[in-house]
Amino acid sequence: MPLSPIRRALWLALGWASLVLAVIGALLPVMPTTVFLLVAAAAFARSSPRMERMLLENRFTGPVILSWRESRSIPARARTVAITMVVLGCGTSAILVPVDIARWSLVAIAAALVFFLARLPTRAEPALA
Repeated sequence: MPLSPIRRALWLALGWASLVLAVIGALLPVMPTTVFLLVAAAAFARSSPRMERMLLENRFTGPVILSWRESRSIPARARTVAITMVVLGCGTSAILVPVDIARWSLVAIAAALVFFLARLPTRAEPALA
């Protein structure tokens, strides 16, 4: 059953917002990239087959998305790095932000991300030749 135009637009907006956050995450060491990339791919799968295909065919994003879809797991090292960066980035920001609501929002977001990342199954990384 096809999506209503409003639902399609919402999925499309989520896809683009997540893709923008993934690009920012690729540039900033304190923000995760893969999580936002996976959300973008899932949203585009529901709203824009063309954008999903572009992500899957891209040499940087395609392998990450396909690996997730095949095994629903991430490399153990990637999970460790992601959790470390979330804690360092959000922790530093929470310390520096003078507004209490912003500080507690950062702590809540970090806690949710760490909980999500910690629950992901891991897989062995292929050995380098």
